[in-house]
Amino acid sequence: MPDLLAAIKNNFEGEGEERLRQMLINKAPKYGNDDDYADSIAREISQYWTTEITKRTSPATGRRYRAGYLSWNYWISYAKPTAATPDGRKRAQFLSNGICPVNGADTKGPTAATLSVGKLGLETAPNGDSHTISFSPSLLRDGERIEKLMSFLRTYNEKGGTALQINVIDSDTLKRAQQHPEEYKNLMVRVTGYNTYFVAIGREIQDEIISRIAKEL
Repeated sequence: MPDLLAAIKNNFEGEGEERLRQMLINKAPKYGNDDDYADSIAREISQYWTTEITKRTSPATGRRYRAGYLSWNYWISYAKPTAATPDGRKRAQFLSNGICPVNGADTKGPTAATLSVGKLGLETAPNGDSHTISFSPSLLRDGERIEKLMSFLRTYNEKGGTALQINVIDSDTLKRAQQHPEEYKNLMVRVTGYNTYFVAIGREIQDEIISRIAKEL
């Protein structure tokens, strides 16, 4: 088995390193699946940096920093210079958005992702957090399914979530909007901490939203 540090440095492109990368992606436990081991690591990291950052002040304003998980578009723009990571992500691939799991890592559904978020202990992040989940319109086609969504939202609040944002759309619609933007001028999506018209944002953000939705549905 290739050395992990060497594989990361090589962007998983050395001999035999793709096999290692697939094992990291598909076999290693991931935050977002209600896995206590993975979630405990996420909590430890979250608690450490959010606590440490509040001890410091801005040299420009003298005001104390407030920790939070509001990504805006940084999980896209900062991805390009970020090297490969131990979870199997290659250089320049999208990072995680806010407190969301990495795209495609949450394989056990929105309830498991919600339980993972609840374990972070967000009381140490007073500046808020952003958690975006996508649902297919077909999952909300009748009263029974809408009631299930309402139960899910209540559970999210009870488990400590603070800023859940939901897209109800399918990736095929978004792809058509890319191809025919003049027909979808009123199509709005939740990006992270804000809504925007899908056809008005850059292609890179559009592609990330499509990728996110395709993996979540």
